[in-house]
Amino acid sequence: MDIKKVTKLTELLGASQLNELNYSDEQITVNVKKAAIPVIIEPIIETIKAEAPVVKANTEEITSEGVGFFHKTINDKDISKKSTITKGAEVFYVKSMNLEHHKRLEFDCKVVEYLVEEGVPVEYGQPVIIVEKI
Repeated sequence: MDIKKVTKLTELLGASQLNELNYSDEQITVNVKKAAIPVIIEPIIETIKAEAPVVKANTEEITSEGVGFFHKTINDKDISKKSTITKGAEVFYVKSMNLEHHKRLEFDCKVVEYLVEEGVPVEYGQPVIIVEKI
């Protein structure tokens, strides 16, 4: 068995819902498992509740549409506080394993505040950015 087959098996496992993958042929047997990453939810939830910002008039919280690691937009790394964002622009994405959940805005706005730092894990529905509609 060559390294290309092992690499392909790990890619298939990463892209699937499976936790384990077994492969056998005449020469070799391979067992590939996903590593379990323990997540302690309660302290994260308490931290989110304690740091929940007050949403003012004409502002909107943009939430994560997936579970994973938060990253500012891949289209424009320079988006920061008070930046003007046009409709359809991508403001961030959440990456989990090989999946990315990209968020594009449906209106023109300005960034009021990023609630999450780059590379920090986020939960589904967690507020990650506050914007002011223009």
